[in-house]
Amino acid sequence: MHTLEEEGFYILEGEFTLYVAEPQGITKQVGHPGDFVWGPRDYPHYYHITGEQGARVLTCLIPGGSGFTKFFYGIAVKGRGADLSTDEKLVEFGEWAAQISGQFIIGPDEWPGEFPNPGLAVDGQS
Repeated sequence: MHTLEEEGFYILEGEFTLYVAEPQGITKQVGHPGDFVWGPRDYPHYYHITGEQGARVLTCLIPGGSGFTKFFYGIAVKGRGADLSTDEKLVEFGEWAAQISGQFIIGPDEWPGEFPNPGLAVDGQS
């Protein structure tokens, strides 16, 4: 969840699914090439690359310059979060992420509703 930034995703290739825990329930947005999906500030959101061949996505943050660039650089270049196989590694990643971007990584027991997964059907969608 971001308290400073709105987060938008423009899908270049593949399929990208965004889940947002909003007051009316969990919404699911499935994006394909040319689509733009939106994660509003102050609402927990979770995304999943759902295309069989992966996805390429442009991400925009409004306002920019909030430290999130360092977050994505750490993931893409430094390998942060590449191994989240233990609770300790997940905690370490969450602490690092909070220092850089002010976001909070939440686990399935903290998600407001059923935690999203690739097969989750939300609002009549699959």
